Amino acid sequence: MKIILLLSLFALTFGCSDSKNETIAKVQKNSGELTCYFFFISDCPASRNNLPKMQRISERYPSSLKVIGIVSDPQLDQTKLDETLSEFDIVFEVICDTNLNIAKKHGATVTPQIMLYDGEKCIYSGKMDDYYIKLGKHKYEPTINYVDLAIQEWKGNKEIQISETPLIGCIINFDF
Repeated sequence: MKIILLLSLFALTFGCSDSKNETIAKVQKNSGELTCYFFFISDCPASRNNLPKMQRISERYPSSLKVIGIVSDPQLDQTKLDETLSEFDIVFEVICDTNLNIAKKHGATVTPQIMLYDGEKCIYSGKMDDYYIKLGKHKYEPTINYVDLAIQEWKGNKEIQISETPLIGCIINFDF
């Protein structure tokens, strides 16, 4: 029963409808609410590393943060995506951006890329944490979680000390 319910949830949550783009527009208009756009590709190793971290963040701040996963992949394999999301028990909303309109609008160029918005103002853009040193090389454990730090500063009405970090991951291919 639990598996059927979970599969039904995935069937309702996922899809590549253009009407999903309206979700982005509606969410951003509410100043004082924090929204996280998590750009990822299901077969990108760095994205896969960040999926469970993003799920934990969404669980840590259920009343103050709305997480929206955005799969910016013109060659999206829906079955592979569903398997990936199931593997990591992802329950936050996921939007398929196969035409890359959302990535273009927000300037996303690499996955994973995380953007935190307070209303229409981007207060953070960059990577999840300092786990990756460069492409293909990472630390044993991250020592700073930039996203969590920015959320805590935002919740405390403090200035965001680190509002941008360099991206390390898979390039979004806009040539399709």
